[in-house]
Amino acid sequence: MKTRSWILLFVLLMALCAGVLLLRPRPQGQTTVCIYQDGQLLETIDLSQVEAPYTIPLTWKGSTNEITVSPGSIAVTWADCGCQTCVNHGPLQPGGMPIICLPNRLVIKWVQDPVVDAVA
Repeated sequence: MKTRSWILLFVLLMALCAGVLLLRPRPQGQTTVCIYQDGQLLETIDLSQVEAPYTIPLTWKGSTNEITVSPGSIAVTWADCGCQTCVNHGPLQPGGMPIICLPNRLVIKWVQDPVVDAVA
């Protein structure tokens, strides 16, 4: 094959891969989140049942995080730790990474559905 044919084949293959990635199904149905601090479950929230926004202040060994819960959304909106990674994370996304604040030992993550393996 000529070089032009290889380039055309490569471009078509890349376009096909991009189309598959863009059109893949997104995780749906995740509405329940768990809030953990220092390994202990503090609260389980079903975001589909939230009607009005509210905040949850959490304190651990003198450090504070403020979690904002809205209909269908949860985010850390304020923290007094130095790195601010949890605040910069933004709202928890379905299928995305959990919100973690290492200095305050805070984790906010989706409730995982039980996984059925081949043995079951």
